[in-house]
Amino acid sequence: MKISFTKEYFDDNREKIMKTLILLIVLAAAVLVFLLKTGNEEQVKIEKNAVQAAEKTETAESLVVDVGGAVNEPQVVELKPGSRVCDAIDAAGGLAENADITELNRAAEVTDGEKVYIPALGNKAAAEKGGDSSETGKININSASSSELQTLTGIGPAKAEDIIDYRESSGKFKKIEDLKKVNGIGDKTFEKLKDKITV
Repeated sequence: MKISFTKEYFDDNREKIMKTLILLIVLAAAVLVFLLKTGNEEQVKIEKNAVQAAEKTETAESLVVDVGGAVNEPQVVELKPGSRVCDAIDAAGGLAENADITELNRAAEVTDGEKVYIPALGNKAAAEKGGDSSETGKININSASSSELQTLTGIGPAKAEDIIDYRESSGKFKKIEDLKKVNGIGDKTFEKLKDKITV
């Protein structure tokens, strides 16, 4: 059936056409409101997530380190990420008069939960072992902290972290020779360390 949109057709169906137009306008307005509301809710959600992420990052950005040995105020201190051993020492009141820093790497980065132990003059062996070495005064490579490992000849921050990463992923060293399984520690380095380490 063919419909001819003539003036007479519009005159005869004016009310129906007006209702249809009004309905279309209302529908269009409803869709527009819905889209605007959805967009605002999405924006609010994005902003809320950003705030939560920022708060989480802020609360996570701190290191708790136990500083002991030859410092003026041995204690657990809170430091900013990227802090060094020297920062931990400062937070614990600075070095004591009898501190032995001969083999201490004060520029080494500290990690969360680490024990920073400062050796004392005349008591080097006992100071080196702290709570992580055996009674022989040797460094226990299965439990020593990064700063303690760095008291060993040839072990800097990177190699200390490699040792810690290895024992965490592969389990404890069964014998001191297993240290050579750590990337970057060959026979020459091991020869310098073997008399100073234990498991």
